[in-house]
Amino acid sequence: MRLSFCLLGLMLPLNAWAQCEHPITILQLVTTIEGGETAFVHLNKSAMAASKTVAIAEVNCLAEPISPSEAARLHRLIALSAFVAKDRERAISEFAVAIGLEPYYVFPEGLVPSSDHPVAVLYGQAAVYTLPQDTQTVLVPIGGWSTVDGVRTDVRRGGVSAIVQIMDARGGIADSRFILPLESLPYLDLSKFNIDLTVKPRSIFHSEPAPWLIATGVGLLASGGLYAASMIERERFDNITDPVPDDQLADLAAETNALGYAWIGASVLTVATGTITFTVVIPNHHKGDK
Repeated sequence: MRLSFCLLGLMLPLNAWAQCEHPITILQLVTTIEGGETAFVHLNKSAMAASKTVAIAEVNCLAEPISPSEAARLHRLIALSAFVAKDRERAISEFAVAIGLEPYYVFPEGLVPSSDHPVAVLYGQAAVYTLPQDTQTVLVPIGGWSTVDGVRTDVRRGGVSAIVQIMDARGGIADSRFILPLESLPYLDLSKFNIDLTVKPRSIFHSEPAPWLIATGVGLLASGGLYAASMIERERFDNITDPVPDDQLADLAAETNALGYAWIGASVLTVATGTITFTVVIPNHHKGDK
């Protein structure tokens, strides 16, 4: 059964980021998940539960898009936590979501040492588990999109947990949230994330075209003069009818090369100035973007 986003009655009123002191990176989230996995290996139930709780909170403050692999890793951590809490149904459900994201994943021996380990047995059962088919639709800002567990889609299964991220039209994260099984999608005022991409950002150049045109003209004169001077010196160096004395050749060569390098530098600056003048400054000036 497909449930409409706007008809859901139990929607959370606030953006998850409203409760965040600072944005979280994917690296921070992965570090937290690793801490939970280490706690599982050491049979530290309290540390594992704490890591799971922190990881879920960090998802709500993510400032970066999560990948399917990273999402699968979090689902596996939640499944391991459910296994420790003897919640077999939740463990199988979370493992099933992770398998859908990473079907070829194999537990490292340091985490699950053998194929007959109880976790490995549950994982095998999860591989044939049928996930709930009821869905919820994720609404997005104009031009934006959403991902569920790192996969670009606008549909989330209602009976299992999910990491839902909503992006604006430029790919910025409007909301990031971990949704529990049977929990409704949150209410968001999507209008404040709408972006009109037909409006181009204002140019950083606000000056009149005249100074740029003058600079370009001066650059042309300078590069032309340097080129002429270097050619004159080059002709003196190559003149065989009235050769330069041998003891002056080294100085003449150095002078010719210096003029050549100066001409190249002046030409590059002139081209750069001219490009900015005619492609940025003048067009923006004509549009009244001063």
